[in-house]
Amino acid sequence: MSSGDRLCLQKTDYLQETDCIFRRQTVPSGDRLCLQETDYVFRRHTVPSGDRLCLQETYCDFRRRTMSSGDRLCLQETHYVFGRQTMSSGDILYLQETDYVFRRHTVPSGDILCLQETDYVFRRQTMSSGDRLYLQETDYVFRRQ
Repeated sequence: MSSGDRLCLQKTDYLQETDCIFRRQTVPSGDRLCLQETDYVFRRHTVPSGDRLCLQETYCDFRRRTMSSGDRLCLQETHYVFGRQTMSSGDILYLQETDYVFRRHTVPSGDILCLQETDYVFRRQTMSSGDRLYLQETDYVFRRQ
């Protein structure tokens, strides 16, 4: 993805979870990502500083399909809320949650994804074979594949 790109889903790029169907809708104020899961409602809003994606889930397994940018985002967690903001240096993704496993697959454009969480700092490195994201967190180990 390039700077300013949004984490959004195409109509055919939807999220599938057991007994779940997720759909994306556009509203005048910006992009809204509505994820509907049993007893759950997720909304994505656009804020002046950039894109903010707030997810509130109890127990679910999210897999983001490939987007036009070739980005794949897989989230597995118990409880989390995270907001994404775009910065001139690249994409910044803020994650705040209880327990989660995060895997981000190769992004052809080679964008930088930095994850910052309370008391945590995550850095991404680029390798010849592709992008690798190393996330180091207490009791957590994240690997970019």
